[in-house]
This record gives sequence, C-alpha cells and structure tokens, in this order.
Amino acid sequence: MAENATLSSTAGELRLLFDARCAAAYVRIGSINVSGTLIVNLIPTRSLLVPPGSASCSPGLLSGVRLLIVDDAEEVLDAVTTLCEMEGATVATAATPSDALRQLAQHDFDLLVSDIGLPEMDGYALLATIRRGERNANIPALALTGYSTARGRNSLFTDELSKPVPMADLLITLQTMSKALVPA
Repeated sequence: MAENATLSSTAGELRLLFDARCAAAYVRIGSINVSGTLIVNLIPTRSLLVPPGSASCSPGLLSGVRLLIVDDAEEVLDAVTTLCEMEGATVATAATPSDALRQLAQHDFDLLVSDIGLPEMDGYALLATIRRGERNANIPALALTGYSTARGRNSLFTDELSKPVPMADLLITLQTMSKALVPA
C-alpha cells in the first residue's frame, strides 16, 4: 500500500483493516458524516511481521469499556462500533430507543452514545427515561447529533459532539468519559 494512501470505504470493509491495527499501520481517521462514510488515511509505520497481541501492541484507548451505541442509521452504528471495538471497547448497539431501553434493563454499561434524532422518541427523551430508571440510571452519556449543539435541552447528557464527528474527537471524548468512571 502506498504511503499516505487515502481510502474511502464502508465500515464492513474497514473492519478487516482495523483488526490488523497493531501489526500493520498507524491509522489516522478523518471523520464520519451522517451517512456513516469514513475517510481513512493509512500511514505504515511498522512491519507487518509484528504478531497481534505482542508486547509492542498497546491496549486500545477504550480497553474494557462497556459501551451502548444508539443510532437509527446502520452505517453510523457499524462505523462507530468498528472504531470503538478496535480501541478495545465491548460494544452493544440499538437502532431504536425501545431496543436500547431493553438492553439497559438487562445489562450494565459504562457509557452510552446516542443520536438525538431517533424514531419512537428523541435522544433527550430516551436519556430522561434512562435517568428515571434503576439500572444504568447514572450512565455517562454522549450525544451525537446532526442538529445544532445548543446545550439547553441536553443537560442530561455528559457531553455532545456534532456530526460530522472527527473520529479522533469521538475517541478522546469517550476516553475522557471512561477515565472519569475510575475513582481517584
């Protein structure tokens, strides 16, 4: 592969590249837009002979984090899931608020990432419902939105990012939120 090659791809195709992250290349990721398209720049920096899981392969930024992603766009779910799994997170997804509420009632999660424009109820109503429940009621939540970022209605969200979301910003925000989970 040529140095600094630019590759436009879908999340399914990227999964093969990301699984080899520790052995093949440093990956600088552009941004994800509302349709879930990613632009990826690969800059090879080490040998393809480094075995995955070796000491030189550091743990991901989200290692051990249990994450629930809620978005009605399959492409966004796939792209964000791929990125977060690449960084060590355990990811569950929901395409509807009712599916998200079902999963939150059955499993514990460390972080929630939710779109605002969802079917059934918007992301604000979803988070208000979660906050009134028992299990996962205090989960830190990140809003991903294609709408303006007026922080009035989303006071229940821990943080918010606007689409298109630069992937580096998403990872840094999730890492910061996950570090806040660890008692000092």
